[in-house]
Parts: sequence; structure tokens; C-alpha cells
Amino acid sequence: MKGRRPLNTSDTNARLEHDPLPIRVLIGVGLAGLAVIAATVVGLWSQASAEAEDRLASQLQSAVELTSTALDTVDAKLVSLSGLFRSSVLVTPGEFQRFSADVGVEAGMAGIGYVTTVDAAGLANAENLLGSQSGAEVTAYELDGNGMPAELGSRDHYHLVQHVSPRLEWESLRGLDLGALPAVEPDLQSAIETGSMAMTPFITLPAEDDDDTFLMLRSVINPATGEHLALVVALMDFSDLLLTHIPPGVESYLEWQFSEVDSAVPAMTEPNSSVLSYGGRDWLITVSPTADSPFGPDRSGGYVVILLGIVGTLFAMVAVHLYRQRVEGAAQLAAARQSTDAKIRFIAAISHELRTPLTSVLGFAEILKDGNDLNTEERYSMMKAITEEATDLAHIIDDLLVAARGEIGQVIVAKVPVSMREEVQAVVGASGLADRVVVWPPAGGPEVAMGDPVRVRQILRNLLENARRYGGSMIEIELAPTSRSLWVEVRDDGSGVPATILDTLFEPYQQAGGTIGVTESLGLGLSVSSQLADLMGGELVHQRKGGWTVFRLTLPQETPSASQGDTPGHPIDLPLIGSRNL
Repeated sequence: MKGRRPLNTSDTNARLEHDPLPIRVLIGVGLAGLAVIAATVVGLWSQASAEAEDRLASQLQSAVELTSTALDTVDAKLVSLSGLFRSSVLVTPGEFQRFSADVGVEAGMAGIGYVTTVDAAGLANAENLLGSQSGAEVTAYELDGNGMPAELGSRDHYHLVQHVSPRLEWESLRGLDLGALPAVEPDLQSAIETGSMAMTPFITLPAEDDDDTFLMLRSVINPATGEHLALVVALMDFSDLLLTHIPPGVESYLEWQFSEVDSAVPAMTEPNSSVLSYGGRDWLITVSPTADSPFGPDRSGGYVVILLGIVGTLFAMVAVHLYRQRVEGAAQLAAARQSTDAKIRFIAAISHELRTPLTSVLGFAEILKDGNDLNTEERYSMMKAITEEATDLAHIIDDLLVAARGEIGQVIVAKVPVSMREEVQAVVGASGLADRVVVWPPAGGPEVAMGDPVRVRQILRNLLENARRYGGSMIEIELAPTSRSLWVEVRDDGSGVPATILDTLFEPYQQAGGTIGVTESLGLGLSVSSQLADLMGGELVHQRKGGWTVFRLTLPQETPSASQGDTPGHPIDLPLIGSRNL
């Protein structure tokens, strides 16, 4: 480098040998820090997994309770239907269809029907009645081992399907002897003998291809004699029953599985599973999150710690680099002091601006790691604080990237229509200053300008932060169109920019300064904002007007000419860190 005297290597090595803080000590500290970060990440991810299981358990319990309630409703419908036949067993198909329509079909019900019970002597009369009601000859039948219709065997009693609803879909079941089905007969007899509702295991019927169909059965009892007359039955589809009673808004984020279990044997429940017991039947229901589900483990806390660990390692490398530079450049320090003063102040500002959110994030992460007694609200509040601090870090890095690219002419912006009011509302909402900021006019027209929405938000965010940090208690934002452009003013009632820095206000590393109780910022916000405004074919200006400090951003309402938008060199459009936070 011009003006730099070559160093004496032997002198430098001698100084390093006697240095009180050897490089190997810094390396050891860095490795210890990485070990702490790894342990913290493991703890946070374990906690995230436990919280995810709690969320899934809550959704699972809700689905089980809603499904059980739906089964109660179906049973109530069967009770109502049995009341119809207790008053008169000679119900016509039309009356049955009308009454079924009044009762309604609950979600998960494939159909509802009436099953008449006859002895062997009354079988022929029952078939004649079925034929007269349908207008065609009906022969009672049963199902063979392959599920195909077969001739009835000889039995003392038959339980024939007489009425079905919906009629068109289930007409083929009319005349089927349910008592001849081995999977149905035990529960059918239980319903007759106990007078209570009984449920069958999963079965397959001619009109139903699913393998999760089951029947809910109730006996119709003669009120005068107490004798069994018939059965009312609900044809159920378990998958429809379950999926239609999943809490709204979560269907696409969760995968559900179920299986029938033996109620006589205790079910071996797995994580994220529960047993639904109803009517003497047990079903094991298991839920798992999809790949993009918000119910999966939230590992963001671990990623934040990893990010902070990387940043901390970079800081250690910078510290080692600066330390070595200090030792090697001691002989040239006096000559280089004037050119390095600004960089030293800038590094100090970076340390302050980054250390504050980093300290907060680490502090909250430690509390979350060890805070087993924290409730959900407290954990949510701390995670929200971590997110906000990480967002502040991203905003700082946004400005640093633009400043760095600007020095080599590699900042590129889009030229698309931008709703300035929407961008203002987004920035104000994300800033936490909604109670202090007044937007004029409160509502307006399209207010569209040409520019890059990401860069517009960056400019507005910097102007609003500048007003919050250095301005007064009142902040206003005004939008107004002109003939061919649109401007946005951000103003505050503070004391204004010191006259000593007005000429350099938009230069890099220039802080407002002089405000009591306010720490210095990086001094990049106004410089970056002015540069971005120029690249979008607009401008950013400052003025003091009527006791208010005013910054006005003006953008064109149509695409600027090529000369306005060209950038030197061959720019590469790399997205800014944090550009999706607003």
C-alpha cells in the first residue's frame, strides 16, 4: 500500500511471542463458545419438540371430542327414527323418506335405514311387502364369503333391510338380511337384548367400497308389550366422520390415521395418538404434522442461536484481525490515524447496534432454555422479543449491504408499480409506532409510484427510525401526488438536524449527534435511502418547515428513462437480508 513502511518480520514475531493474549487463547475461547451454542441449540430444539407434541395433543383431543359429540347426535337421530316406528310399524317408503329428511344426515353418515325383524313363517309376507313398496319383486338375500348376494339360509329369525335413505344410493341393500353377516350379528343381538345402541366393527357392504364402514343399531320396541319389533340403523363412514370434525383451519397441516382396536385389550398408544371409545368400540387415532405444518417443532430459536454463533465467530475473527493489524501496524499508526478515525467510530457503532439485540436474544434464549416453569404466554412473549431483535439485526445488515454495494456500483432496483400507502402502513405497523404516527390523508386513492417495493420499505423504515431516534414526540407521514410524481413526507416536531452537519447529512457514517440520551447509530440510513431514491429515478431531500423536521421522498408515477435507471458495471441482484419481514 502506498506510504506504508515494510514491517520487520523478526520484530513482529518477537512481539507476538511476548503478547499477553496469544491467538491460541482466542481460538480456545471461540471453540468453548461454539460448544455452549451447540448445547443451547439442542436444548431449544428439545423444548420445541415438546411444545409441538403439546400442540398436536390439543388438536387430537379436540377432534376426538368433536367426533364423540357427532356420534351422540347420530344416536339421537336413531332414537327419533325409532319413535316413528313405535307409533306405527306400517310406515310407507314416502313417509320414511320425509321423516329421514326432517331428521337430517349428520356429517359422517352415509345413510339411515329401517330393518324389520320376521320369523321364518313371516318371511314370505315380508318379501311381498318389500315388493309392493318398491313396485317390483324383491327376494330377501344374504352375502356369501365374497360379499356377493346369495340365497337365504334357514334361520329362526331374519333381519331384513326395508327402508333406506338416501334411497337411490342404498336401494340395493333392501332385502339384505343383516343378521346373516357374521361381523354384524353379535352387535345386532346386543341391541335387541339390551335395548341400547350397539356399534359394529368395520364391515364391507355391496353399496359401500370403503373399508371403514360401520353400523350404529337401535332396537324398535313395542311400547305396549315391550317386545322387539325392528331395528333402526345408521350407515357410518369413519374417515368422513373424523375428517369433517377436525378443528377448522388445520385440515391441510395435519395427517390423520386410525385403526380399530380390541376394547378387551388395553391399547398401546403411541406419541400423538388417542383412543376414541364409543358404544363398546375403540379406535386408535394418530395425528402427525405435514412437512410445512405450523404444528411441527418450531426450530427458529435454534436457528437464531446458530446465526448468533456465526456472527459471534465472525466478531472473534474481526477482533483477531484487528488485533494483529494493531501489532503489525504500530509503526504506521500516527500516519494512518486521520483515515482510520471514521472506521473506528463505525466499528464502535456496529458493536453497539448489534450487541444490544444480540444480548437480548441470548438472554431470552437462556431463559427459555432453563425456564421450565414458564407458561405459554411468557414463552410466546419471549419468542416474539427474539424475533423482533433478530429483525432489527436484519435491518442493520440491509443498510450495510446497500452501502457496500453502492461503493462498487452494484446496487440494482426494480421498476414496478408500488402502492405507497400500503408500504407506509406496512412499515408503520412493523415499527411499533402506530400509536405515535399520524398518516395524512387517512384514506386516499391508488397513490401508486414506480419503484422497488423492497427498497421503498427500506427507505421508509430508515426515515421512521430516524424520526423515532432523533425527532420529537409527534410523527406524521403525508402522501400527495403531483403531475408526474408522488411524494411521501416523514416529519417530526423535534429540534431538527444540527446546522453543522446539514452539508454532509446524506453522506455515509454521518450521525445526527447532539441529542441528549440518544446513542449514535451506524450513520448509514440517510445515505443508503438517498442512494436508493436516486436509483429509482426519484430523490430524497431534507428541510425545516414550520417547526417540523421534514424528509421528502419523491418517486415518478411512470417508468423513468433508461438513463435514470442505469447502474454502472454489471450489477448482481441479490435479495436483502430481512426483506420479507415487512
